[in-house]
Amino acid sequence: GNNAKLQQAAMDWASQNRIQYALTGSVQEWRYKTGVDGEPAVSVTFNLVDMTTGKTVWSATGSRTGWSRSSVGSVGQTLIDQLLIPIEYPR
Repeated sequence: GNNAKLQQAAMDWASQNRIQYALTGSVQEWRYKTGVDGEPAVSVTFNLVDMTTGKTVWSATGSRTGWSRSSVGSVGQTLIDQLLIPIEYPR
């Protein structure tokens, strides 16, 4: 679909501009569950691509739910932070 075209355009731009790595990903779930408590539920996937070879050098998938009073945004941010910890970068 349109997301695939946008992602490919971004990857093409990164390659043309000699970007070494690109972080891509997708959201499988970002919602409040139905039911009495309506807990937030989040599921995401990340891929780190070496642009010189086109190969994925790291990937992670995770999901997380929160308590009924938690926001889906805070649950998502906690999950994203946890998944990205293994990636080292200069500070």
